[in-house]
Amino acid sequence: DLPSAIFADYVESLNHSELGDTVLGDVVIDCKYGTSKKANTSGEGCPVLRMGNIQAGRLDVSDLKYIDLPKTERKKYLLQEGDILINRTNSLELVGKSAVFTGPSGDWVYASYLIRLRIDSAKALPQYVNAVINSRIGRGYVYRTARRAIGMVNINAKEIQRMPLPLPPLDEQAALIEKMNEAAPLIDELTSLFREDGISHLRESILRKAFAGEL
Repeated sequence: DLPSAIFADYVESLNHSELGDTVLGDVVIDCKYGTSKKANTSGEGCPVLRMGNIQAGRLDVSDLKYIDLPKTERKKYLLQEGDILINRTNSLELVGKSAVFTGPSGDWVYASYLIRLRIDSAKALPQYVNAVINSRIGRGYVYRTARRAIGMVNINAKEIQRMPLPLPPLDEQAALIEKMNEAAPLIDELTSLFREDGISHLRESILRKAFAGEL
């Protein structure tokens, strides 16, 4: 989408010597597939996040299912604040999309069509990594790498970790995310007010001003 495109433009405009030739796996301390146990709608067990819960780079928990796992097995799939979930199989448009787990509290697990990445906070911010994955940078890599099967497209954990990851210093990562967050409410408000042709140009102008610190 447009915010992700502008984000990629800005990242790619940074001094290359500051970014390094890093890949996603350089900042990952744990990478794991989710549980394949069948979920239920009766509310038994703990909520399980699935492919459909990743929407536009965020988690949508309005439609949940549950999984009743033994305590020892549940521990393997528990999500922590800042974990990134990536869709490893879906249509070409959706495979490789990701979102950051930020709660709510309690035990949450994730299904087998998702991969959990746990990020080394000394190297990268999960929100920044998530933005790169969902930007043109990450999407381009997925389009080049994912394998096509009948009706589905797949990418595995090893392939995901080879995704290019421009990596500015932590303070620069934080500044980029702050600029995206500052622009988001205004973009949403204007999008709801204006539906006619030309709104995309208006949104692009506002986003570019946000990243330039002109709002």
